[in-house]
Amino acid sequence: MRSLVVDDSRLAASALVKVVMRVDAQGACDVAYSASDANRMCMEHPYDVVFLDIEMPGANGLTLANRLRLQSPQTNVVFVTGYPEYALDAWNTQASCFLVKPVDEEDVRRALDQLRNPVVSSERRGLYIQCFGNFEVFYDGVPVAFERSHTK
Repeated sequence: MRSLVVDDSRLAASALVKVVMRVDAQGACDVAYSASDANRMCMEHPYDVVFLDIEMPGANGLTLANRLRLQSPQTNVVFVTGYPEYALDAWNTQASCFLVKPVDEEDVRRALDQLRNPVVSSERRGLYIQCFGNFEVFYDGVPVAFERSHTK
């Protein structure tokens, strides 16, 4: 899985990267210290999950989440913030999860288990059916399109 941690605090970003890498040891995790850097990085490389702080100088995390949803609808946003009062605003951006700092491995694992848009490993070949989160059927890592929703 390819992740991006966005936080203006270098200490908080570093701590979260370590937690994410312990939970997803086979994945890749980049870091951005501003919303503008994160936006640029997301335009250059697709990310499966963006762990996003809300209170940052310049554009805040809510604005960035809405922008990401438009430019990359399959990217999952997990808010990680010290401000629980933003929870409702965060859900309105169609975020996958809202975590209050400090977070631990269990918090990140639970967030990754609840992703709105499932992340399919490129190592999965053949037919794969995902039953948790969104029900999806994949063949060689590509979602199978059904003509009718009832068929799915």
